[in-house]
Formats: sequence, C-alpha cells, structure tokens
Amino acid sequence: MATIKFKRGTRAQLDAAASANGLIEGEPYYITDEEIIAIGTSENSYKEYTSGASWSISQEAHGLSVGNPIYFDGADWVKAQADSVDHVHVGIVSAVADVDNFTITISGTVSGLSGLTSGTWYYLSQNTAGEFVAIAPTTGVVAAIFQATSTTTALIIPYIPQEEAVGSPITVDLTVTTADVTAVAGKHYRLDVSGMTADRNFILPSGVDLQEISFELVTDAPDDYELIIKGDTGISGRLRSNDAVTANEITRCFIRGESMRWVHDGTDWVCNARDDGRIAQFAQANLTTAASGETAGAVTIPTDANGAWTENVDVGGIFTVADGKFTFRRDCGILIIAFGQASDTCTDNSYFEARILQNGSTVSIAADYVAGTGNPKLSPSVMVDCSAGDYVQLAYRSSQGSRGLAVDVSNISVRELW
Repeated sequence: MATIKFKRGTRAQLDAAASANGLIEGEPYYITDEEIIAIGTSENSYKEYTSGASWSISQEAHGLSVGNPIYFDGADWVKAQADSVDHVHVGIVSAVADVDNFTITISGTVSGLSGLTSGTWYYLSQNTAGEFVAIAPTTGVVAAIFQATSTTTALIIPYIPQEEAVGSPITVDLTVTTADVTAVAGKHYRLDVSGMTADRNFILPSGVDLQEISFELVTDAPDDYELIIKGDTGISGRLRSNDAVTANEITRCFIRGESMRWVHDGTDWVCNARDDGRIAQFAQANLTTAASGETAGAVTIPTDANGAWTENVDVGGIFTVADGKFTFRRDCGILIIAFGQASDTCTDNSYFEARILQNGSTVSIAADYVAGTGNPKLSPSVMVDCSAGDYVQLAYRSSQGSRGLAVDVSNISVRELW
C-alpha cells in the first residue's frame, strides 16, 4: 500500500514559504503547532481547515493565551468572566501566532490545553477573567465551555449561559421511559432519557406569576426520540418573551447537558433567550472516498456516485454516514458551510457546481465556469430555517460528467444558531 505524507511545519514556517512563493496549488500541509490541515491555493496563499468553527484574528497587543475564554466587548476581544451574562465567552483561544494575532475556536476540538481530566465538564470562572473551573457554580451565571477529551484536548460545544437564582429548588430525579413528565412548579428535574421508547412530553402545568420550573438531561436520548416540551391542556408557553404563544410543542431536547428554566409571567410560561440552556446541534463530516462517475448535467449526491463520508463531530446524533444527511430533531435555524472540489480536470467552457440541498431542493449553489482547464474549488454556505425532520446534504453537478468530487478536502458542517 502506498504511503502518503503531508508536508509538516509550524504556522510561521508555512507563512514564510508563502511569502517566498514556495507553495503549490492543491498541495496539503500539516501545521504542527496548531494541529490543523491547510491546502495551497496558489504559490503564495493557502486555506486552512479545522474540525470545528475557528478563525484567525488580528488585534494589536491582545494579551491572550491559549485556553483563555474570550468575548467581544464591542471594540476588542477580551477575557470572559461569569460575573455577568454580558461577559460570557463566545469561544476560547486555540492558538497564538504572536502578540498581535491569535485564533478563536467556537465549536469543535481544541488542543494545547493542560491539566484537564478527561470526561469532565469545565465552566467559565465567576472570579477570574479568562479562566475555567471544573465545578459548576450553584448560583449566579453558569456557562459551560467544553468537555475534556484528554488531559490536553477538549470538545467545545456552543452553550447559552443560565443565570441561576440564589438558593435551589426541590430536585427530583426521574427516569423517563414509557410515560410523560407532568412538571410541578418549584421543582428542578434531573431526567434520565436514555431508555425512552418513543417521543415523550415534558408538560408545563398551570402556574402563577414568578413561579419556576427547570430541568436538565443527565443522559442523551435515543437517536430516534426526543423530549417534547409543551403546555398542559389550556396552558401556553413560549421559548422567548417575544415569540408567539403556543399550547402545543414549544421545543425539543435530547442532548445530555441540555437544561431549561421556565418562569411564569402571570399569563404564560417563558424561557427567555438568556436562560435557554439547549445545546446546539452540530456536526461535521469529510468525504473520505471520492465520488465519481456522475451523469453530465445531473445534480448528484456523493453516496449515489460511489462516495463515502466519515463523521468527525456529531452533537445530537443528526448525521447519517450512509447517505450524508444531517437530519434535525427540532425546529431550528441552521448555518451550513460546505466545500467541494472536482477530483478530475474540467475542460474549457465547462462548469462544475457544489450545492447544498434542503429536503432534496437546492438552497445554496457555488459554480465555476471553467476557462482553460482546472479542478474548481467551491464553497457554498447558507442559513436556513428547518422544521423537525428536515435534512440537508451536499451535492454536486458537472456539465461534462465523470468529474467526481474530491476526497478529504470536500466536507460539510452544520450548526444550530436559533
């Protein structure tokens, strides 16, 4: 079997090679000090790829270090602190190039940390800006940052902070299997939903002004089932104070660690945005067997043309390797970013397209009409509203046929935004 090796070097070495016109278009590079992949786009430029959502920021004398949770204060990126919901983190610093440049990661895997305990959740410190702690606060702002996957690596999961009231409600531990949960005001429910045999309801009862109900999921739900939050007969609620009132389904939860706090406003149960503790559905996959042999002019799904996917991250159990579909488990708004490259050369006056499909229909398209010859590189992206059960996937089309979709560099990621 042939051995393929990427060129290796630090970010500084790769930048130096680019400055000297020493890169090659399409050649892969491994950036050793940041543990990410880059692909040459010309002799003096490259594009980097990560397993999560990251980007580089230039800010004079930023004063930040790897592992600092940070947020944008309107003028600069600064160290985050859980002393106010206005100061909570957007992401963490995953690499520092120099005193004026750093990389922020807001979801996915980050490395280069130290002193972690694998499997432990870490929270934004209430006392020290730019630090995290392994014990969740019981009062004030609670903002989970990541779960450690080793002593030096962690998986960052987008998480909306909660502001807990002083004192604690009555805690009830329940195992949800074949019955719904009819909540009682003034109680906090710790729910084991791993054994659900169908969708189950978390039912909000009648209430009076300022009463509270909260819950957290201590397990993941089975991939096929969700916990549906809804009002009892004649009882209504809304996810945010400005949302439409509904007496039916309000939202769904199914990911371990999701938690919600409901406060009665005298008329309805309301879960304000700042208290919405749902965890974003997020997944990313790479094409690891090239698609090939598509019919000229036909919109083609990679798995229908011999392609195969490898899942890198899947928070919420939404990705299916067999068909490359991301199927969403509740009503939501989704950001989709994809990249596709022709694996075979396209000739003069031909076209190559990468598309994002929602329920089989195109919602975003990136196209290259080739002058001369080349292997077009395309990156469609879009934000869409999705209902529970909607799916999205990457597709491609070529005017010539049999151009294929290239392995490894072709990828797609989705993330729930609202």
